[in-house]
Amino acid sequence: MEKSCTLLVHFDKGTPALANEIKEALEGNDVELKIEALKKAIMLLLNGDNIPHLFITIIRYVLPSEDHTVQKLLLLYLEIIDKTDSKGKVLPEMILICQNLRNNLQSPNEYIRGVTLRFLCRLNESEIIEPLIPSILANLEHRNPFVRRNAVLAIMSVYRLPQGETLLDSAPEIIDRFLASEQDPSSKRNAFLMLFNCAQDRAVNYLFTHIDRIIDWGEQLQMVVLELIKKVCRVNKVNHYDIVLDVTVINRTKETLQNLCLELATMGDLKLVERPQNYTLAPESSKQIKANIKVSSTETGVIFGNIVYETSSNVLERTVIVLNDIHIDIMDYISPASCADVAFRAMWAEFEWENKVAVNTIIQDEKEFLNHVVKATNMKCLTPPSALEGECGVLAANLYAKSVFGEDALVNVSVEKQADGKLSGYIRIRSKTQGIALSLGDKITLKQKGGP
Repeated sequence: MEKSCTLLVHFDKGTPALANEIKEALEGNDVELKIEALKKAIMLLLNGDNIPHLFITIIRYVLPSEDHTVQKLLLLYLEIIDKTDSKGKVLPEMILICQNLRNNLQSPNEYIRGVTLRFLCRLNESEIIEPLIPSILANLEHRNPFVRRNAVLAIMSVYRLPQGETLLDSAPEIIDRFLASEQDPSSKRNAFLMLFNCAQDRAVNYLFTHIDRIIDWGEQLQMVVLELIKKVCRVNKVNHYDIVLDVTVINRTKETLQNLCLELATMGDLKLVERPQNYTLAPESSKQIKANIKVSSTETGVIFGNIVYETSSNVLERTVIVLNDIHIDIMDYISPASCADVAFRAMWAEFEWENKVAVNTIIQDEKEFLNHVVKATNMKCLTPPSALEGECGVLAANLYAKSVFGEDALVNVSVEKQADGKLSGYIRIRSKTQGIALSLGDKITLKQKGGP
């Protein structure tokens, strides 16, 4: 079966004469001919042509070369050749390149070290990489930043291999220490990128520790910080429910409005993150004022607001415009969930906040009333349908839901049909926090009457 190739370069099909010509050039001492021969060999490989025994020739005659261009082409050749057999095992001859790669990683020339480290980022064979790990780690302390930044990328690539955590289990800790002392902007960026991809908690801790210095960081590092914040916020669903108010104020008068301010107050577990500043609004102009409100728990809340301003004709008196209240619905924060009967009973015994609501409805069928409460509260009925069958005039069921903040809401519905056909009983709500118990009780009181 032919393998996929991500790079196609036109090159005439190889002939035995061309293969012999390449081998002769590689075995010779002319550096320019070696370079041209390597290029032709790479072209043939990319087009699916293999030259028999070429690898041994390269090991013997090209590997020892100290020319930078030859070494660069050699690494490209090593990147594209097959390193495993049909069963996925590393070919025995691949071990021959390990010593050369180790020598490159210890070379006095920083360019050779850097390009070799970059080459290691593209290797997936742990058997080849494992003997090189001490040399890779040693390059973190090299004096040249080009070497250090590529060493960080090589460590990240090794750690992200399927066996990476076994090969280099201390990589996050090593890079964390490196990041704390590194001064080169590109090396810092690569180190933070490694923590971002492999040890997100360490990246977040580093960001919080140095949050006052973000403005002094380079643009590359700042971009990775933005990616980290975006990734963390997407994962943390709690942040999805913060409230952003965008208020447009239009001055339709002929006077300048001075010290114009949007005053906000909240009721419930809502917190104004930052108070909006004062503005001056020219006649017939407009201004957009934004305010962020943090929601930290499942609770019905209310946002109150006023617009306050002074006019140039009467600076001693402030004009106050009262805005309509904004009500936060608890249903936006809870969703149906499941739990075992034993867990439900354990939480029922543990939770201290209870809200008891008397049944007051015009619905006369017990099951219909239960379905109405389930729909109104956005909860799941844990009681199996088989336990609700029959017409005995009494119904008891357990409901359960979980909030985006991880809070549990438990409800027990107990109703009985009276002689006149009306339903009576109680709906008991329990939770660990007072807010969710009271808010759910208010929602049930408002919605329970319903209708057939």
